[in-house]
Amino acid sequence: MQSSVVKPNQEQKATVAGEVIKRILCVSLMSCLLYRAFGAYQQSHDFGIVLLMASEVFTILLIVAARFPKTVTRSLYASAITVTTCFYFLAVELSDGVRIAPVALTLTLQLVGLGLQLYAKCHLGRRFGLLPANRGIVQSGPYGMVRHPIYLGYLMNHVGFLLMVWSPYNMVVYVVLHSLQFLRIFEEEKVLRTDPEYNEYAQGVRYRLIPCVV
Repeated sequence: MQSSVVKPNQEQKATVAGEVIKRILCVSLMSCLLYRAFGAYQQSHDFGIVLLMASEVFTILLIVAARFPKTVTRSLYASAITVTTCFYFLAVELSDGVRIAPVALTLTLQLVGLGLQLYAKCHLGRRFGLLPANRGIVQSGPYGMVRHPIYLGYLMNHVGFLLMVWSPYNMVVYVVLHSLQFLRIFEEEKVLRTDPEYNEYAQGVRYRLIPCVV
């Protein structure tokens, strides 16, 4: 009888191949966003679009350079949430909206949100990834304030952008996006909670997203 057990080296090769394919797909879809954003910026010359894109460019670089995880979820549910929240931008209207807040407010929210994202991503370095996984526990910098500072940065950036390009349609897109982001956080913590180091860290940093709120 032929054994169905996959040898460790074969499993590792399959994992590497899967990671490479996922990274190529991510870069391709992110490139589509940049193409759309460039066209929208040519029409409106709104600096807020540039700020929205800056974070995605840095994300692409980190995805390509990320180390392979020690533990990663294989859940279809978690994968679906991750894909939806990562590629939400394919649904966002980048220019067909109305500014409903002063430029100073929208740009400040986007700049602070972008700065927080970059700061948190730099602290992660090659431990950054998309699917819920354990690539090593980070407790320094913004991770001493909340457990998921990157998502807080995205929230601030998106609120600023939404106030700049307001429409009921965009509002629905962002409400759905950040509702799914909460589910994504829970899925990530399911993986991380298997690590005693993370449990100890979570006891010291109580809030997941917004200090003193949630």
